[in-house]
Amino acid sequence: VVVWFGGLVGPTALPMILGLLPLFKRSGANAAIASMLAGMATFAAAQLGYLGTGPLTAVILPVIFSFTVFVTGGLLFHQPLDGKSDFFQALEP
Repeated sequence: VVVWFGGLVGPTALPMILGLLPLFKRSGANAAIASMLAGMATFAAAQLGYLGTGPLTAVILPVIFSFTVFVTGGLLFHQPLDGKSDFFQALEP
């Protein structure tokens, strides 16, 4: 149960936490959803034994893949700052 919790919470929480940071303000919902799906697919592949065995593989690899997809998706397919630009402008000095 701990491996399932650790393996599935990381990929779902990572886009939510990084989405709060101004550095990732152009990463939109598409990057977040793709990131979660990539992390869950990596967890499934690790559980089926395609990526090795062990609880560390099932917890660390999904987070790494989720982070990579979120950052890459934000860089390649960034969303314009329509409604949230006022909020992020208020955060900048």
